[in-house]
Amino acid sequence: MYCLFAVAFWLVSLVSSATFPVHGMVLAQPSTTHAIVRLDPVPLTQAGVTTAMPLAPAQRLHAGEEFDAIQAQGKLEAVTASQGYTAGLPDARNLTTLNLGDRLPPIQLLDQRGQVLRLDQAWLGKTVVLSFVFTRCPDALICPAISGKFAYLQDHLDAARTHLVEVSLDPAYDSPKVLAAYGARFGAIPERWSLVTGEQSQIGLLINRFGLSSLQSQPGNFVHDDTLAIISPDGIITTLIPTVGWTPDDVIATVLHQQGHESNPLRRLELAAIAGVISLCGGSTTTGQVMLDSIVFVAGVAVFGGILYLFARRIWG
Repeated sequence: MYCLFAVAFWLVSLVSSATFPVHGMVLAQPSTTHAIVRLDPVPLTQAGVTTAMPLAPAQRLHAGEEFDAIQAQGKLEAVTASQGYTAGLPDARNLTTLNLGDRLPPIQLLDQRGQVLRLDQAWLGKTVVLSFVFTRCPDALICPAISGKFAYLQDHLDAARTHLVEVSLDPAYDSPKVLAAYGARFGAIPERWSLVTGEQSQIGLLINRFGLSSLQSQPGNFVHDDTLAIISPDGIITTLIPTVGWTPDDVIATVLHQQGHESNPLRRLELAAIAGVISLCGGSTTTGQVMLDSIVFVAGVAVFGGILYLFARRIWG
């Protein structure tokens, strides 16, 4: 039996140069430095496997316990007890939702290159534009549309002062290699645009902190809220847009203004109006967009009517 585990460990070691999040179950623990575990498959990276793995640091685990970890250099690091990520409604009872003026939480993530980073520290000194997607999204008007807008932002924002971040809503599937392949479809340059995943429990925590709902409608598909966050160079959330209906030019104007450049004030006003109206509508994107369109229509009619009235008075005295 030990020979079988040795072979399995050898197979796992073939991908040990990669770093990626894993979820699994402890089957037994011969010592505090090693555990026999069953690991879930990691798409494009590693098949599901039962093997003996070193632990870094050494710790006592419990047979039958599920866990999240980072697999790196053939070891399991940052092992924490976890049931994995389950899509659902945000847990408002136990978590405080992030708001304007808050700092990003200190959550550990991995980008499409397998580089470990901490959300609150990785891009200090740059304006960060952050949103959420998942690579298997079948609706071209949601996640692919967001990534298409990010591609536009990548081409029109100063890379020295701005960084783009898309967080996966599907950590069980979206491994770093999957994210790299997805990002390549949109021309994502890792130095300018990070697609990030992480341990399933950490992604679930981050989704909850942003107050997002994500419900699995069928295997591999999620019906989810979204939000766009703009974060200042010192890590403070300055803008939250709770919809996918933002336009890249509005975001560019807002980022440029935050960085001290001249920008179109009407574009900034439009982005702020979208956020404000949707918030007044209880977070409903559809209702908020309808109300905003109605406000714009009524305002347009009022202005046009006023012009006609003044014109009529001038003609007929």
